Amino acid sequence: MAHVRVYEHPPDPARSTTAPVVIIGQFSDHSGRWVDQSVEHVAAAIQAAFYPHGRHFTYLEHRAGDALRGVIDFPVFRPVIFHL
Repeated sequence: MAHVRVYEHPPDPARSTTAPVVIIGQFSDHSGRWVDQSVEHVAAAIQAAFYPHGRHFTYLEHRAGDALRGVIDFPVFRPVIFHL
């Protein structure tokens, strides 16, 4: 299970190339698979739900801290880049 936030600029001809930003976060009490282990599936679901016509978006992963080391010290925002 994931928490999704989508941010878009209001329509503005000067910023027509600005991609929306999608932030995906994991709930802290979730005991299943981490979002970063299913990133392709999450991105495909976002594409289908919000941008079915193929619009590109910037994908950021959010974590409350360094969950891999079991440390909750500060939030982390990490860009996810897909290479086709």
